[in-house]
This record gives sequence, structure tokens and C-alpha cells, in this order.
Amino acid sequence: MTDPLLKIEDVSVEFPAHKGVMRALDHVNVEAGKGKTMAIVGESGCGKTTLARVVLGLQPTVSGSVTLNDDLAVLPDTILAQRIGMVWQDPFASLDPRWSIGRIIEEPLKLAGADGDVTQILKSVGLTPAMADRFPHQLSGGQRQRAAIGRAIALRPPLVICDEPTAALDLSIQAQILNLLQDMQQDLGCTYLYISHDLATVRFIADEMTVMYFGKVVEQGNAANIFDDPQHAYTQRLLRSVVTIDSLGRVPDVEEQDETEEALTV
Repeated sequence: MTDPLLKIEDVSVEFPAHKGVMRALDHVNVEAGKGKTMAIVGESGCGKTTLARVVLGLQPTVSGSVTLNDDLAVLPDTILAQRIGMVWQDPFASLDPRWSIGRIIEEPLKLAGADGDVTQILKSVGLTPAMADRFPHQLSGGQRQRAAIGRAIALRPPLVICDEPTAALDLSIQAQILNLLQDMQQDLGCTYLYISHDLATVRFIADEMTVMYFGKVVEQGNAANIFDDPQHAYTQRLLRSVVTIDSLGRVPDVEEQDETEEALTV
């Protein structure tokens, strides 16, 4: 990859366990190019969100480093907010219910001492200026996620982390949010670190793809190439798990499962 914006190099994270420690991330290396979308995929518990927390400086590491534009990413909060935006999975949980939508979007601007037009930000994410005076419970799920995206891009950060941004939304709304993210990326030139187990959305939005299994990277490369010709046994199994019209109601063969498990332990 040429000209990466984000570099995650040799990152390991450990958590205390009953007998010793559990390694949640094991020497993980990821690069995300400027203006591109790097998807991090894998089943629940593979380390995707832990990796996002590392990039945000919320999760200590036992080894490795994270750099953004060749600078260490761990910086004072106000500076970090200008460099990394965050869109969480559940917009109802990530937005303060006591604050108006206008205040929620304005907050990062105030913290950073930056100028910004809340009305223009609302319009850019498909919300009307009148919604600035409403509260999160007065908006639909899709509207709340649009507000969360507005907050994330208010400071025009070069990197935006999207952690399952469509998981809590209906299918029709998911498409709208994905299209909005693509429009924002074209307008701002930002890089996305897109974390999801929903491979349909990943295939739609991702340029590059990193597949994780039990805290390790097992496959990495161009997203379209991986979808068309997965090399690792886990990636092959993961892609076969996607429900299609042909596979609906079909239980995988026992021999097929056994072969995959054997390959994963090699």
C-alpha cells in the first residue's frame, strides 16, 4: 500500500485471566491508505473493537505502536479529536439523551476551540436545521446515526473509525448510511477504519480488508480480491457463512467443518 495514513504496527493487547493472561491482540499489523476504507472483519470476540480502542488511545498495549501521518496517535484528547472521529454501533447509546442534537454536534468544536457551522453539518449528513433543537429520543434510528456521523466529522478529521455503524439499523436505513459515509469520504477525503462482521456492508464500502481470528490477522489485502478468492481457511469459512438465497436453510457438511477446523489449527 502506498502513502498510508494509519499504521498499526506489531500491536499486542493482554487482559488478566483466571490463570495468567488472555491475549486479545497478537502482533497485529494494519495499514489504511489516505482516502480509503480499510475493513476489519471477523466474528465476535476476535479483537476488532479492541483494535479500535487502541487506535483511540483508550486501550493500553503490551507492544507495538499506532501512528497517524507518521506521528504517534496517542495525543491529548482535544488534539486527538481533531485527528480521529468515532461512529459507534448504537447511536441511541452513544448520544447523550440530555443534550440537543445541535449541542451534541457542537461539542467537539467547542472542546477544540474550532469554528464550525452546526447548520451546515446537519445539512451535510441529511438532517434539517430544525433538528438541532431536538433530542436523541425524538429522532429515528437512522437520524440518530446521521447525527453521530455529523459529530464525528465536525472537526474534519483525517481518520474516522466506524464500529458496526449499521448493525442497529433496518436494512433500508443501512443502505442510506453507507451511501452517506461514501459521500462524506468523497467530500472530506478522510480514511475509514470500518469494523464489522456484516460482510455485505464490507463488500459494498471497503477498499482493503483485514480478516482477524482470535486476535491475529489471518488474511489481508484488496477487499474485492479476498471476496473473490479467499486464501486462508478461516476467511473461506467466514465467507461461506454469509446467508444467500442458495444457502438459506442449508446446514454445512460435517466433513467441511472438520476440514476447516483442522486447517485453522495448523
